[in-house]
Amino acid sequence: LSAGDRNDGLLAEAEYLLRLANQRLQLSGDSRAAGRLLSSADAILRELDDPALHPVRSELARELSALQSLSEIDVEGLYLQLDGLASEVDKLEAYGAPDYQATPVADANSDWQSGLKVGFQRAWEKLRSYIRIRQHDEKFRAELAPEQADALRASLRMMLEQAQLALLAERPVVYRQALQKAATWLQRYFPLNDRRQALSDRIEQLMSADILGERPDISGSLRALKAYGKTQRWQQEVGQ
Repeated sequence: LSAGDRNDGLLAEAEYLLRLANQRLQLSGDSRAAGRLLSSADAILRELDDPALHPVRSELARELSALQSLSEIDVEGLYLQLDGLASEVDKLEAYGAPDYQATPVADANSDWQSGLKVGFQRAWEKLRSYIRIRQHDEKFRAELAPEQADALRASLRMMLEQAQLALLAERPVVYRQALQKAATWLQRYFPLNDRRQALSDRIEQLMSADILGERPDISGSLRALKAYGKTQRWQQEVGQ
């Protein structure tokens, strides 16, 4: 290959890498991969050693700096947190009526007064074990029968799994809607559960997470390289 043909091939390769970097950043949000592609293109331009490429390399330096300053989103960490919440759902208990057991009858030969006193004390202790007093803003309603607790937990797990899929697809609206629905479901059908508040707090924290990072414009270097290519072709035509 002649020197001109080799330079044309390197320029074409650099332009391809810049196009790929823009696609990778816009479609998948992978700033690290985009930065590596920009660095590879810059190495090719440095090898060409043409002062006219200075505007292109200047744009590349600015774009690389913008990518490096981006805050990384821990997608894997958020996904694992949602997975941990889904495993906690299996420990939730829906409201159910207590199981009553018969109280042994007092001995007929014992004093009837002491028997009445013992029976009353046992009944009171049993009643206290069935009663929980809690403060709620809304009245509790048993919407579904206790035997449907498995269906309740399965639906809650599906909402968390939907949030995981939205996280991977970078769809923040769907992500927050799924978590909001899970929080509402948790408050509505598990109002007397001790784990509810802890799970609700964790869901609120995950809802506030930013799952779609900022994507800077890295198309300036590609435009500058195209302008350089047009100038080179024009000079070659004039020289002929």
